[in-house]
Amino acid sequence: MGHVDDVIADRLKLLAEYVDELRSYQERAATFRVYLDDKMLRRAVERALQVAVEACLDIGRRLIALEGFRYPEDNKDMFQVNLTLRRRSQAFQYKEYYEKIYGSG
Repeated sequence: MGHVDDVIADRLKLLAEYVDELRSYQERAATFRVYLDDKMLRRAVERALQVAVEACLDIGRRLIALEGFRYPEDNKDMFQVNLTLRRRSQAFQYKEYYEKIYGSG
C-alpha cells in the first residue's frame, strides 16, 4: 500500500486481532452444543464480534471522510455510502483498503 492512513491501519490491525480471536473460539467450540453450554465462551464471542463490527464501521466512516463524501445517517447507510464511493471511483486513493475489506469484485 502507498500512504497508509493511521486510523485505518490501526483499525485493520484491531480487526485482524479480533478475527484471529474469533477463530480460536471456533476451535474451542467443537460443536454448537459446546458453544451454547459455555456461557463465558458465548460472551467472549459476542464481544469479539461486536468489536470487529465496530472496527469495520470505523474504517468505513474514515474512508468516507477521506474521500469527502456525505456523512452516513446510520450504520446501514455507512455501508451504502461506501458501496457508492467504491462504484464511482475504482481508481481512488484508498482502493486497496476497500479490496481488503470488501473484496475486489
